[in-house]
Amino acid sequence: MAGIKYSGLKVGKGNTSGIQEFNKLQYYRSCMRNPSQSISRFHAGHLNLTPRLVAYIIAWQLIPRGTNHVVLHEEDLILLYCIMNLIKVNWVYIINEHMLKSKRSTDYRFPYAILVSKLIDHFGINTSNEQNETIKAVSEIDNSTLTKMGFHKVEDSWVILKGKDPQEEHGASNLNNEDDNEVVPMEDDTVQAA
Repeated sequence: MAGIKYSGLKVGKGNTSGIQEFNKLQYYRSCMRNPSQSISRFHAGHLNLTPRLVAYIIAWQLIPRGTNHVVLHEEDLILLYCIMNLIKVNWVYIINEHMLKSKRSTDYRFPYAILVSKLIDHFGINTSNEQNETIKAVSEIDNSTLTKMGFHKVEDSWVILKGKDPQEEHGASNLNNEDDNEVVPMEDDTVQAA
């Protein structure tokens, strides 16, 4: 019904079979804007534009969780690696595992409300005695999303201002540089304005 096939790699936390070459630290460094920066945790705010946007989509839409979307979990990094390297992932398996996880943990909100609603409608399940809730588009990616992620529109491209990253917690980014307001375009990694 959703066009998702049960095929591809069944990857996830602790399961990188099929991608033995994957090393989360090395891969994270390869996606960073400043690979020489010290790493205390895997923070999406340190990534180049494309991996950062894909990480956002993973944490908010593909395997959504209720808290701390800017810190990448091991599963996020594995999926980021697979998506960026065009490795086929078994999304049926990923969605099923995530739904089971969301049932067991309060850190995960119940995902895929629209997909579940379509399945209920498709199979004609009677929901007349059930409570309805309006679904809001809280994870829509638009200009304000990119701005909140620290990107700024300069002419027809999105760039990040050096040292200006609103996702950095408690002023953790290095803002002592005199070139703080220098525009640093993402090398071969820009999004054309919508």
